[in-house]
Amino acid sequence: HCKIVFNWTLTEHLKPGTEPWYIGWSNCIPSVSKELRQHYKVPYFLGKSERTRDDWMFMGSPGYKGAPLHIDWVEYNSWQAQIRGRKKWTFQPPPECWYECPHSHTIVVEPGNIFVFDSNRWFHATEVLEGEYSLTIGAEYD
Repeated sequence: HCKIVFNWTLTEHLKPGTEPWYIGWSNCIPSVSKELRQHYKVPYFLGKSERTRDDWMFMGSPGYKGAPLHIDWVEYNSWQAQIRGRKKWTFQPPPECWYECPHSHTIVVEPGNIFVFDSNRWFHATEVLEGEYSLTIGAEYD
């Protein structure tokens, strides 16, 4: 499906009246990771501990609900950086925390915001908010 998306004319798929869309892409090919990482820097506060095998990119148009509530099946915690647009994240704690934590937390990330969380333990969902299209990058770190 990525092949189709990479051949899109983005302005064509952002015109008023087009169906909202959302894609997520995970990469585990070292040569592709090396190329991607030439276009951005790892968040300074992670130091050199970051894993380099998995990079993620998520794009979506305004109005799309994004990813439904889920947990990820990855080995380590992850960081997410909002590059463009705005996205609402909803988090629900793991079952063993339900008596200690509120049942959900919501944040809105803006361009330039970066956050870190354990996507293996915290259930999470996203929604692309009105305005421009959303672009998020991220990766695992240990």
